[in-house]
Amino acid sequence: MKKWLLTILLICCVPFQTNAQTTFSDVQANSEMGQAVSNLVNRGIISGYKDGTYRPNQPITRAQAAKILAGVLKLDTAGTQATFTDVPVSYEHYGAIAALAEKKILNGYTDGTFKPNQPITRAQMAKILANAFELSSVFETLPFTDVNTQAESFRYINALYSYAITTGTSASTYSPGNRVTRGQLAVFITRAENTEKQTLLLNMQDEGYINIANWSINSDVIHVVASGNELHVLPRKAGTGQLLVSGISTVQQTDYTLYRVEVKNVSGQLQLTAE
Repeated sequence: MKKWLLTILLICCVPFQTNAQTTFSDVQANSEMGQAVSNLVNRGIISGYKDGTYRPNQPITRAQAAKILAGVLKLDTAGTQATFTDVPVSYEHYGAIAALAEKKILNGYTDGTFKPNQPITRAQMAKILANAFELSSVFETLPFTDVNTQAESFRYINALYSYAITTGTSASTYSPGNRVTRGQLAVFITRAENTEKQTLLLNMQDEGYINIANWSINSDVIHVVASGNELHVLPRKAGTGQLLVSGISTVQQTDYTLYRVEVKNVSGQLQLTAE
C-alpha cells in the first residue's frame, strides 16, 4: 500500500508541459519577430524544429503559408474541395489550400496548378493577406519603381504598404518577386491581425502643397505612412498627439500644417480624428 502511494505521489509531482515551446535559439525573444513567432506558436498555428530552432530565414512555401493562414483565420478545412492538378486530396495541406481557394483568398496558376512547394513571393503574400484581412489600397501611387500601377499585385502591395504591414526592401523598391521567409510571414500576419481599419488619409494637395518636404509626430498614439503627397494616419492606442507637416506650397514657399490628433477607444475599437 505504501509503495502504491509513493508511486502516485511521484507521478503527481511530474511537471506537465501545457504550452508549446515559445522561445527558439535562433530568434530573439523580445524582438518583434520573436513576439510574433511566440504568439503563433502558443496558438498552435506554427511550430519550430526538434533542435530548438525556428529557422526564421528559411523561405516558406505556398502550401505552408496556406496552412498557417487557414489556422489564423480558423477556417473549416474539412469537406472543402480544390481543383488544382498538383494538389491531390491526399496532400498534407489540401484542406487549408482548398478552404482558402473557396473563399477566393488565394488562387493557382493559369495551367491549373497551385505549385504548393514553390516559395511564396512578396507579391503573392501581399495578395493573400490583403484578401484575408479585407485590406483595401489607399494611395494613388507608391514609392516603388518595381511595382507597376497596372499590375494585378499593385492594389495588394498598396494595401499592405498603406497599413504598415510591410515596407519596401529599399526606399524605392518592393521586390515583389523576392521570397518570404518563415520569420517575415509571422511578422506580417501578426501586423495584419492587429491592424485598425478606422484610419485617416490626408492628401496635402488639398492643403495647397506641391510636395511634402517632411513630417513628424510627437506621440506614439499614431503611426504615419507616406506616399507622394498623401499621408495615411493609423491609430496605435488611445491618447492625443500632434502631426506636423511641412512642404512647398503653390506659391513656392515652405508652409507648415499642425494637426492635433485624438485617438479614442470606443467599444474596443480605436477611432481617430485630426484637426
